[in-house]
Amino acid sequence: MTFTAPITLPGLTLDPQWYRRAVFYEVMVRSFVDSNGDGSGDLAGLISKLDYLQWLGVDALWIPPIYQSPLRNHTSDQHEWFQQSRLDPEGPYGDFYVWRDTDEGYPNVRIIFTDYEDSNWAFDSERRQFYFHRFFSHQPDLNYRNPAVHDAVFDIIRFWMDMGVDGFRLDAIPYLYESEEGSGEGEPETHEFIKAVRRMMDEEYPGRVMIAEANQWPAEVVEFMGTDEDPQCHMAFDFPVMPRIFYSLRSQSAQELTRVLSETTDTPAGAGWGVFLRNHDELTLEMVSEEYRQAMYGWYAYDPRMRVNVGIRRRLAPLLDNSRAELELAHALLFSLPGSPFLYYGDEIGMGDNIWLPDRDASRTACPIALAPALGAQRDPRAEGASGVRARDDQGAAHQPRVGARLRARVRRIRHPVRRCAGARAVRVLLLAQPCLGVHRDRGRGGRHPLRPVRRWRVPHHRRRRHPDADLASARLLSVVGARL
Repeated sequence: MTFTAPITLPGLTLDPQWYRRAVFYEVMVRSFVDSNGDGSGDLAGLISKLDYLQWLGVDALWIPPIYQSPLRNHTSDQHEWFQQSRLDPEGPYGDFYVWRDTDEGYPNVRIIFTDYEDSNWAFDSERRQFYFHRFFSHQPDLNYRNPAVHDAVFDIIRFWMDMGVDGFRLDAIPYLYESEEGSGEGEPETHEFIKAVRRMMDEEYPGRVMIAEANQWPAEVVEFMGTDEDPQCHMAFDFPVMPRIFYSLRSQSAQELTRVLSETTDTPAGAGWGVFLRNHDELTLEMVSEEYRQAMYGWYAYDPRMRVNVGIRRRLAPLLDNSRAELELAHALLFSLPGSPFLYYGDEIGMGDNIWLPDRDASRTACPIALAPALGAQRDPRAEGASGVRARDDQGAAHQPRVGARLRARVRRIRHPVRRCAGARAVRVLLLAQPCLGVHRDRGRGGRHPLRPVRRWRVPHHRRRRHPDADLASARLLSVVGARL
């Protein structure tokens, strides 16, 4: 019996750089469409909406884990590997994790989830040693200095590639290796391992894509793409751009956004950026100053329950006060940026969030009943108590059917012309006299595409916020792009 996909899609062979022209759609399956009425979304429900996603202009689906497992994206203290490692230090899994007799190792490695952890080391009562964890204490880090770990990870990749998956995200990729002298972010051994994975992918699964998730500056992230001679990941997410889009909307100044776009580093041939507005994690504010962060909290997360770690746990529509004009503008900016756009399920119809749910579940809410004709609907078991009464949430623009339908249609019209253009091109930001205006020039095809205005948005008076860098009495946002729209 084989799990190998019965056919190899010709597009992966005929268009090996398909991901540079694709629009991706991240969908949390259990929160999307419930096909059997059990209160949780499922694969059958997702399949039933493939026609809708094709109509919307989606080329690829990004599906987070959908199966019952303690893996929790990284590895888990409930995983069989870890259980064997703690019970039998001399056994085959004894060295699968990073164990120490004290908690004093790697002093330069920062703590990431500061809301929940005060150390990167946790004590195990069975093995009587400390194990290293870069994120939560229930997520012990694998020991990538053990060749057996390499073999196990390669086997997992081959399993999913043989199932027919067209690519995967390398979650938190900078943090594979640690050293006593380094910061544990992008260590040289990490890059060597990624190169090995890429060689295997190119040889055994050509046309499949590796997408790096590294919350760092572009000049650092581009290192995870490698070089023309020694490639690593095909794509990487552009994290610094995302919070600056939201900052520009409220400050009425595009200066920060244009500065970051100007710093975007050229990528190797065949590589490209992934751009996004929101996803399943918080809107991270790690890449901004403290003054900037407090301004963002004041504008978008005035209630402390809207915050988590160093970020904001809200969906796109509630962030923008359910303003259809601003939602359209945000999507127009997204599709005009250099790189491949990643949409988050429900954002195209203005879905709301639920800040009463714990941690990141606030923005992983279920599609509401009002969306049944477009997406499907189900009860959200995470949002209900024993009485079955739904917890309070921000229903968003999606609960106004006409608003949601118009927004969906606008997103579709913005998206479809992108098919004609490459997904990763050089961009030069042009500074205009008014700081609240921003344009970029498309230099694809020899730079022959002229700039042309697409749409002018006037920010409603009651949404304008006083800011020293903008004359809010005449503030406007003008989206001017090249051939992308």
